[in-house]
Amino acid sequence: MTTLPKRGTLSSKGQITIPASILRTLRLQPGDKLEFELEGQTLKLRPSRPDMLATLLAHQIHDETETDITARLRTERGWDDWE
Repeated sequence: MTTLPKRGTLSSKGQITIPASILRTLRLQPGDKLEFELEGQTLKLRPSRPDMLATLLAHQIHDETETDITARLRTERGWDDWE
């Protein structure tokens, strides 16, 4: 099955609209950080996900377990609503 490219629109402020189907697939929420990579004339855009190891180390100070952190992040990002 061939997937047609999705299109967005560039505003006068340099902002783009990402198609809703892509937002759902990547589980993007308002305020999420994105990474851009330019390869020739191709722009790659991907979610900027926190480094899980750094997150775990930072939260060990507060005695959170990996399960606690994962549950909190899922709730904060609304990931439980997607299941």
